Amino acid sequence: MAVTSSDIFRRISDWVRCERGAVTVEGVLWVPLYGLFLTLIVDTSLMFNGQSQAQRVIQDVNRLASYGYYRDETEVEDRG
Repeated sequence: MAVTSSDIFRRISDWVRCERGAVTVEGVLWVPLYGLFLTLIVDTSLMFNGQSQAQRVIQDVNRLASYGYYRDETEVEDRG
């Protein structure tokens, strides 16, 4: 069974004229929800990252202050 160019052209024209678009419509309706979900995940991740960095700075300054690296409170405040 050979596939001719007229068969290919007929299949393409049938596909172009097809009005069944349920999958496309559903996809278009779901894309904003997926985008919102992804945005929430990224925003939450960035928020936790910022909090983690702030805690890291506080821990480093406290550790250096406890070892006596700083002589008084003004040096600690200048560092942080």
